[in-house]
Amino acid sequence: MYGKPTSSISGLDYWNRSSLQETIEREGMTSKGQRILEEFNRIYEITGILKRATRTLAPKIRGIHEKVWRPVRLLDIGMRDGTLLRLFEIFGAKENIPLELHGVEFRPDIAAVARTRCSKQESHIQVHCDPEKELSSFRPECFDVVCSTFMLHHQDPLEIQQILDASMRLSRFSVFHLDLARSLWSIVATWSAFTALGLRESRADAVLSCRRAFRKRELEGIVKNLDGGSEARVRCAFPMYLMIECDFRSKGV
Repeated sequence: MYGKPTSSISGLDYWNRSSLQETIEREGMTSKGQRILEEFNRIYEITGILKRATRTLAPKIRGIHEKVWRPVRLLDIGMRDGTLLRLFEIFGAKENIPLELHGVEFRPDIAAVARTRCSKQESHIQVHCDPEKELSSFRPECFDVVCSTFMLHHQDPLEIQQILDASMRLSRFSVFHLDLARSLWSIVATWSAFTALGLRESRADAVLSCRRAFRKRELEGIVKNLDGGSEARVRCAFPMYLMIECDFRSKGV
């Protein structure tokens, strides 16, 4: 079982892997949880990783807009406080591409924080809450792009399969998931970076994220079992990230 050392797990993975819950999963959006979220947002800003994710999807969004000539509909699964969607909102305004931005959270308290922050920023992001990993509250192909960032490692393999299957079902054009890759290097690098930047509140959760993350071959095994898995691919992004991408051809778009 994922996260449990077994005889089939050898070497450093025997010690690296973990299935412990992180603070926000365990406590929700308590004051400590919100401080941790703020520190994660700071590291995202320093590393520019969410901006890079936005740039990765930018050509696809431009291409979709040229096809459909209507607002491009995008769903962020595990939206946290809407930071990624806000970057897309800025991108759309700069590029003069109308976007219909949606985010979904599995926990009501996180969704409530997202609604509050989006309201304060006078954003038009639509916030949803669906506790089911299958996301059955949304109809098939109701979005053009479905994405997530650093959400998959919070799930076990069955939940990841459910979320990825939902992504394939809900998206008309493209699916993109960005996550951490598990390795000793990522654990050490994360601990060092968070320590150097003084992000002590979130450091333990950041390291735990690396320990809960998957290796490329593990995600490939999950993707292989997806309904639309034949069109999905898993690739590494240096230095410590994995991406699952799928651009649909079978849907005739």
